[in-house]
Amino acid sequence: EEAIKEVVARHEALRAVVSGNGESIIIYKNIPFENTYHDLSSFPDQELQIKTFISNEMQNVFDLQVGPLIRTFIHKLSDTHHYFTVVGHHILCDGWSLGIILENIAKIYNAKLNGKAVALDKADQISDYAIEMAEFKNSKSHEQVKTYWIDLYKDGAPTLDFPTDYARPLNRNFRSNRYDHPISLGLVAKLKKLGAANGSSLVNTLLSAFELFIYLKTNQLDLIVGMPTAGQAATEKFELVGHCVNLLALRSKIDVELSFSNYLVKRKKDFFDAYENQKFTLGELVESLDQKKDYSRIPLLPILFNVDMSLDTSVSFDYLNYELISNPRIFETFEIFLNVTGSKSKFLLEWSYSTQLFKLETIQHISLEFEKLLETLTLEPSISFKDLAARTAAYWDKKLVKWNETHITYQQEESLVNLFGAATDQYGMQCALTFAEKKLSYHDLKKQADKLSKYLVSKGVKIGDVVAIALQPSV
Repeated sequence: EEAIKEVVARHEALRAVVSGNGESIIIYKNIPFENTYHDLSSFPDQELQIKTFISNEMQNVFDLQVGPLIRTFIHKLSDTHHYFTVVGHHILCDGWSLGIILENIAKIYNAKLNGKAVALDKADQISDYAIEMAEFKNSKSHEQVKTYWIDLYKDGAPTLDFPTDYARPLNRNFRSNRYDHPISLGLVAKLKKLGAANGSSLVNTLLSAFELFIYLKTNQLDLIVGMPTAGQAATEKFELVGHCVNLLALRSKIDVELSFSNYLVKRKKDFFDAYENQKFTLGELVESLDQKKDYSRIPLLPILFNVDMSLDTSVSFDYLNYELISNPRIFETFEIFLNVTGSKSKFLLEWSYSTQLFKLETIQHISLEFEKLLETLTLEPSISFKDLAARTAAYWDKKLVKWNETHITYQQEESLVNLFGAATDQYGMQCALTFAEKKLSYHDLKKQADKLSKYLVSKGVKIGDVVAIALQPSV
């Protein structure tokens, strides 16, 4: 607990709050901070207690004007087993920052445990970063960066139309879920080898494969995938805690004749150029493009990809063993956010997705498809996008044939009204119609149909009249 408090005192961002008008960050010299401790050692249902705690905590709202915007918890499970949780608001804490916080806590803990002086590099501060970014925004370099992004989208920005389970709602609610899919370290090793053969890192290889996957799912030749980058690395403020993420709107125009190996070489330069011009916020880009507002969609970037490798590489607690666990958020800005995370012992595909648009089973299937694509690319790196698309089309052709095998024998001389009436008599309260989470029985559907027909008759509609009906997909 002493180590945690010293880390809060060490970093401005952990002592910061948001002003009442939302326009400024206020940094306190000191801010009251207490770790929360719970003893669960006598509880027989510890796993349920922790699961409930995490679920509740993920929904616990921060007071941005009061702070602190970080919370820590220690749950004692036994004398030798504890569950330590750090929750930080994303407005002042990003993935890079969490790594710094954990590393600082570990080093201070080890020093105090061994009776030694704490030796940490000087912390970079969020106020210095903010000043540097403000100065950059008024520089010629900023104009050059702006020109790079405006030129990239000078012919307009494509709308990515990834197939969804549910109709896109008029307004989004940001509710999300996460599905974690482990992939073998053997496959990771093959992907590293594939990237090295084409002069690319594992990150670039995975990102290029993901772009190919998006093409195969949408059949769009012009697409955009978002990728976060750390502003700490771009400004060489490696000990900085704060939200310094730059979102790169990576645009790719697909040439179906290219092999994956050739595409990988091509995208390496594109990624490098985007990274070199990262000091231009997504908000600035969206404003500059002056896109038409569509409240049912995420502006420009509905799909995000990130690689978050070895967050705890420099974290080591003396005389303690630990496992780092990433807890899923229940709200997410993006429709799909694939975060690839890994260490020496495991590798995970973390799929966060909008529950307004996707079912869990769909995301599970998508993840399996992506893993299969990765395996294919390691075996056939020279395969063209066109050939991969043909394989995908052939697979779905077979599926469609099977799905459309719906022929049944029925009394063809009977009208649809009489056939449905007979089905209602036979099936009654069984499900007749499903849309999203709503279901209608045969009985309820017939009741609604009768109600509509009576209304039309009351308005003078006669047999043979044509009635036009415009409705949103619904029940």
